[in-house]
Amino acid sequence: MGVLYVKQGASGVSGLSWGDAFGELANAIVQANNSNTTTPGSITEIWVAAGTYYPLYKAGNGSTTRDQAFVLPSNVKIYGGFAGTETLLSQRNWSSHSSVLSGDIGTVGNNSDNSYHVVISGGNVGTAELNGFTITGGNADASSGQITVNSSYYFQKSYCGGIYCISSSPILSNLIITGNSGKYCGGGVNLTNSSPTIS
Repeated sequence: MGVLYVKQGASGVSGLSWGDAFGELANAIVQANNSNTTTPGSITEIWVAAGTYYPLYKAGNGSTTRDQAFVLPSNVKIYGGFAGTETLLSQRNWSSHSSVLSGDIGTVGNNSDNSYHVVISGGNVGTAELNGFTITGGNADASSGQITVNSSYYFQKSYCGGIYCISSSPILSNLIITGNSGKYCGGGVNLTNSSPTIS
């Protein structure tokens, strides 16, 4: 099992320990994708310490800052709620150590420049899991337009600001989904042709 570590404010290079943790979840996701492309199954988990994390990269063919989203990587379980010292998953306490994924990427408190979606999952993501996070600040308020992910999945910029799944069934556990909005199809979660495991 390969684990990457994320701790707000850290400046690690490899992400392979708390002492060398990435400072941003977005960078850990990039590393997980790169590692698993080279050596499938080399990264299976990402452990995220308490803090607030923002999507740094545009999803799919996104062209504007507001297209930035966390795209769930295939076969990687992302766990929030760590203090940043644990050696076992069972030691984390996600209710005490709040890990927040926020779409409030622009002017703080002004949702007109927030990410359209905070979390996206498109297609078969295998054993992917998102566990122990607060998802907030997504605002899918566009009148039109879409983001294409993995060449086949079309995420409408007017649908669901929180978690948006298309033909995708990740595991969604221990999540607080609050303060998101969408022009259509709900603000918190939209599941299109998707049957995630929710607990």
